[in-house]
Amino acid sequence: MKFERRFDNIKLIISDFDGVFTDGTGIIDENGKVSKRINYHDVLGIALVFTAGIKVSIITGEKAGAVDYLAGIFPEIRAYQGVKDKLPVVRQLVEEYGLKPENVLYIGDDVNDFKSLCFAGIKVTVPNSNDTVKKIPDIIITEKRGGEGVFREVTDAVLYEKINAHFAGDMK
Repeated sequence: MKFERRFDNIKLIISDFDGVFTDGTGIIDENGKVSKRINYHDVLGIALVFTAGIKVSIITGEKAGAVDYLAGIFPEIRAYQGVKDKLPVVRQLVEEYGLKPENVLYIGDDVNDFKSLCFAGIKVTVPNSNDTVKKIPDIIITEKRGGEGVFREVTDAVLYEKINAHFAGDMK
């Protein structure tokens, strides 16, 4: 993914879950319980973002034990599950944190993320996202597909910019 923008003003990363942290597949056992596979590079990415002072929220249309797991590891994460219209939650977070849309990076992959992506200052999707999402003006498409470490790819790009902005003078 080629980030050709500066990210000094990112204060909040909001992400969809299925299709970003996962490949969009759910494994359903004989009792109807759904399991999802996540990439632990993404888990470390969350930790790195928090260390840098950036807030993280996950907003998903489904209920997922994996989201509960992440919220258990990171009590400071704001996790919203079963949300069909995500934009009101995004607006609530922006207001609650005293931010502006340009302070928000949103990662989403499908039509239920469309309005939130359009609202956010930085819009990110995956290569296997819905075609409507890929056509959003100024959207950035990651190199990795959902479930392959997308959140970490974004994290690395955002933190790289922050580190360069902070330490560039010391490295000369």
